[in-house]
Amino acid sequence: APRKIPLVIDADALQLLNRLKHVSGYDAGLCVVTPHPKEAADLLDCGAGDIVKDRFKAAKELHQRYGAT
Repeated sequence: APRKIPLVIDADALQLLNRLKHVSGYDAGLCVVTPHPKEAADLLDCGAGDIVKDRFKAAKELHQRYGAT
């Protein structure tokens, strides 16, 4: 069963998340990702300019793809 504790995913953990494509072992709804535009672009397979152009859209897409906040 997924762990029911909050988890912040940042820095190198974002690179791992990008490789795994999901939050493993934790309730994704309790996870918070904190990417800067380049990290968000890597997670969404787009360019950093796309993230900067519409940060709200990027945040929504990150949530849809990974389930995290």
